Amino acid sequence: MRELNARLPAGFTFLKMERFERFGLELETGIFVYEGCEFVYVPGDRVTLG
Repeated sequence: MRELNARLPAGFTFLKMERFERFGLELETGIFVYEGCEFVYVPGDRVTLG
């Protein structure tokens, strides 16, 4: 998460880590704050939009 935090635009702040379990799988996510709004980073593969 520190590496990701360094690549985010100025103003994003790391808040905490959260662990979720769904369908027997565990996933750890990072919560970031920007201008009072929380954003969740969900790790995964690279995607292409458009």
